[in-house]
Amino acid sequence: MDLAFVGGSMGWVVGEKIARLLERCVEHRTPAIVFCASGGARMQESLVALMQMPKTCGAAGKLAQAGVPY
Repeated sequence: MDLAFVGGSMGWVVGEKIARLLERCVEHRTPAIVFCASGGARMQESLVALMQMPKTCGAAGKLAQAGVPY
């Protein structure tokens, strides 16, 4: 996340990659470590980018339900 570029915001692709990572961790029952350096969701990428927050939170919730640390 480059803070010199749009404040290091989380766009569509970043949210998708994080959600896929968390879902894969549920499948393989492996812990997930994520270092957050984002400035938030990127509104310039429209509603799809803004929907990454609930998507990633939902994936993290699946980890919690499976008892996998994150």
